[in-house]
Amino acid sequence: MKLSIRGKLFIGICTPIAIIYILVLAVEYRLRKVEATSSMETYLRGMTESEASEIDIKLSSMAQTCNTAVEILKHYRPAKPEDTIDFLQKCIISNKDIYGMIIAYEPGAAFKDKKFFSPYFYRPKNSGGAQVR
Repeated sequence: MKLSIRGKLFIGICTPIAIIYILVLAVEYRLRKVEATSSMETYLRGMTESEASEIDIKLSSMAQTCNTAVEILKHYRPAKPEDTIDFLQKCIISNKDIYGMIIAYEPGAAFKDKKFFSPYFYRPKNSGGAQVR
């Protein structure tokens, strides 16, 4: 097969240009991929740290509520079961991030007339109050 001078010039000029274009395109792709990956990692790391900080603040608040309840119950012995129930209900209502809470006493330790006593309160959906279960 004989190529005309026009065909030979076309192949001679376009082939090196196409190869150079493909090489430049491949190098640019790799550079932009590394840059985009680095940028996304930085963004996601910052977002994760922010979310973790918010969760830590909420968990610290809930832990403080529970620690306070433990300290109160160490030094305050309720006279009636209703006092414990009221206390537990107030703990749930006072912290919107706590959805349920239980106080369990050893059998016969809290009240003589109730061998097993462990009230559990929870916050129903779309409710500001607490219900006993």
